[in-house]
Amino acid sequence: MVWPWITASALVAGATGGAPQIELSRRPDGYVLRARFSVGRSPACVLKTLFASENLRASAGASTEVELLEDGPRLQRVRYTERRLGMTVRQTYRRALDEAASRLDVELLESEASSLLPTVKSSRGFYKVEPGEGGHGAIVVYEQSVELEGVLAGAMVTLAEGEARNFVEGVAANVERLCDP
Repeated sequence: MVWPWITASALVAGATGGAPQIELSRRPDGYVLRARFSVGRSPACVLKTLFASENLRASAGASTEVELLEDGPRLQRVRYTERRLGMTVRQTYRRALDEAASRLDVELLESEASSLLPTVKSSRGFYKVEPGEGGHGAIVVYEQSVELEGVLAGAMVTLAEGEARNFVEGVAANVERLCDP
């Protein structure tokens, strides 16, 4: 997990087709993060890797704890805990796989944070995996919409802007590494 401003379950693909395209749009109450990138793996393998419970730890970023609360063939509930600078963030997400649509939906179910941090009221996102150009590899489209409340919400969005590229590029190698060609 990378604090409440980046989805805790975000295992994102990306280095093969050049630098990821990333856009973070501010809103008064949060932000929307959009990314698009390509990988040299099949769409089916990428989707499977994004959802696989055995890869949750690799996708957890700076989380100190990852707890799989429910693990079904198409639905998971996962709790991520991160401790940083004396503050703690706990978030539980539902991850729903739709293989027919080549999509993984991620939704925040509950969030707890130290009193100084803003509250994450909602976080919804998805990964859409499409065939790459000419049928080679895959293109991953990721979108996340986050709604925050609290006095430091604007500061969190500023931090999200600074961490978004590092986050996406940092986890990009996981799909390449964990997905067998």
